[in-house]
Amino acid sequence: MDYEKEQEYLRQLYDEVRSDSELELEPDDDDDSLADDEVEQQDHDTDIEQDIEDVSQEDISYNNEESSHRVPSFIGKDGKTKWRKHNMVNKRVRTRADNLVKHLPGTKAAVREKKSSSDIWSCFLTDEMLQGIVENTNIYIDICDIEPSNRTDRKRTF
Repeated sequence: MDYEKEQEYLRQLYDEVRSDSELELEPDDDDDSLADDEVEQQDHDTDIEQDIEDVSQEDISYNNEESSHRVPSFIGKDGKTKWRKHNMVNKRVRTRADNLVKHLPGTKAAVREKKSSSDIWSCFLTDEMLQGIVENTNIYIDICDIEPSNRTDRKRTF
C-alpha cells in the first residue's frame, strides 16, 4: 500500500513539473521584441578563489531535512545516523596544499635496485638484529623445556 501511495505522489510531481515546463515553452507576443535586443557578453573570471567567509550560511544546507531526501545516503544501524554515499565537495573553497600527498608511496632508491628477497630483507633487519632474535628465541625455548607440561615440538634455532 505504501508503494502505491509513493508512486501516485511521484506521478503527481512529474505531471506538475511537465505542465510547468510546457507553460514556459508557449510562445508569447513579447518574445518578438526580445529577439531584437543585443546580447551582452560579460567577461568575468570564474576561476577566482573565494574565501570561506564569502559563502553565506543560506547557500549551504548541510542538515536540511528537505535536501537530505535528494542526497543518496545510507542509514546507520541505530536508525538515526545518515551516511552520504558520495563525498560532499565544496567547490567554492580551494583545497589547501598541505592536504595533498607530495610523496607517492613506493620503494625508495635503496630498495628499488635490490633484486633478491634476501637483499630486500636485509634492508629491514640487520645481521645484529637477527642474531638478537635467535638468541632470545633460544632462551625462551630453554625456559619452556624446564616445564614439560607445556612442551610442544620445539627445536633450538642456530
